Amino acid sequence: MQNQSIIQPEIIDVGTMRYGACLELQHSLHAEISEGKRDGAIILVEHEPVITFGKNADPNFLHFSKAYLEAKGIDLFDTDRGGEITAHMPGQLVVYPILSLPTYGLGARDYICVLEKTVIAIIAEYGVTAETHKEFPGVWVGEQKVCAVGVRIKNRATMHGIAFNICNSLDLFNLMTPCGIQGKSVCSMSQLISSEISVDDVKKKFPQQFMAQLEQRKCAHVQQ
Repeated sequence: MQNQSIIQPEIIDVGTMRYGACLELQHSLHAEISEGKRDGAIILVEHEPVITFGKNADPNFLHFSKAYLEAKGIDLFDTDRGGEITAHMPGQLVVYPILSLPTYGLGARDYICVLEKTVIAIIAEYGVTAETHKEFPGVWVGEQKVCAVGVRIKNRATMHGIAFNICNSLDLFNLMTPCGIQGKSVCSMSQLISSEISVDDVKKKFPQQFMAQLEQRKCAHVQQ
């Protein structure tokens, strides 16, 4: 890849979409991309209130019955991503990159690092220092998680991605132990800077920062 420019994934901004419909879109794109019929894609979306479970999630981290939550209009989904239980809601930017890892010269750990560093770089634009946690996945500001990461790699192509709290209510997280991490809390960007930020503001920044991190990762491999 030394003399090749990185392929720009197609940006697919679907606005607000229910989780199930967006999962179907992910699967459709993943099939095309993993078979080489299409270049990479990045889905940008906000979800209606939904609680999702990773493939090995502990159901005990949900503090209320599924029947109770469904009666409240909250969708619940078992998924094939890694990670534990988490929540999505309007005001949270969810990003699903669907990429063939060999196309970008990435391994699984490299890819997760790109996702995390992309979010850290965006947060830095607002004057806030974020970092990864030595014990837990995602992006953190102190002991508060601002962005969750949960992916699946099948046929060397990625699915799922990140959930970045921007201006969303965090009430849904009170119904669970977020990501199965005891004694930690979640936060949003609007809380961190004590000012309202829109999802659209952050959405515009993601593709540029993501490509910048891919380029940096490519250069790091070339230098090794």
